[in-house]
Amino acid sequence: MRKALATGLLMIALLLTGPSAARGSCGGRAEAAAGSMQRTRHALRCLLNEIRADRGLPRLRGNPRLAAAARRHTRAMVAGRFFAHEEPGGDTLVRRARAAGYLRRQGAWVLAENIAWGSQGGTSPRVMVRMWMASPGHRANIVSPAYRDIGIGIAIGTPFGGPGATYTTDFGRRHLHHRR
Repeated sequence: MRKALATGLLMIALLLTGPSAARGSCGGRAEAAAGSMQRTRHALRCLLNEIRADRGLPRLRGNPRLAAAARRHTRAMVAGRFFAHEEPGGDTLVRRARAAGYLRRQGAWVLAENIAWGSQGGTSPRVMVRMWMASPGHRANIVSPAYRDIGIGIAIGTPFGGPGATYTTDFGRRHLHHRR
């Protein structure tokens, strides 16, 4: 748990010193995103799509089934006080996506996940995106041309207790046919 806490604190420090996310069409909506979870999710997706557009990539489409998997994981992290892609009981992104009905029994697919948490002033969508873009693995998920769908889960609270917010973005693409 100390390693996860240290990682979270390091990521918050990167936020404060990392490069700014573009301010394009998302504008001020991405600063505080106060008001509703729906507006906060929209602002986060807007920021991610601005980054993808700058690189000539297609926009990520919100997918309700992938969103259900992301929300479930985010809530589990806050309630269970853990910060990881795999839940203490062994539940994984693949299992969560399957349980939510995102993955079909047949066909190829790709999935990835970014998680983050922030406390007090470090919880806006813009802050979360800055953090992910400062991390090579998280940035690779955001700018990968492999993904077309996104599910966003946000929960009030942190995996370690206290005020803040926890985010999960699940990226996916379902291919209906195998290529041979």
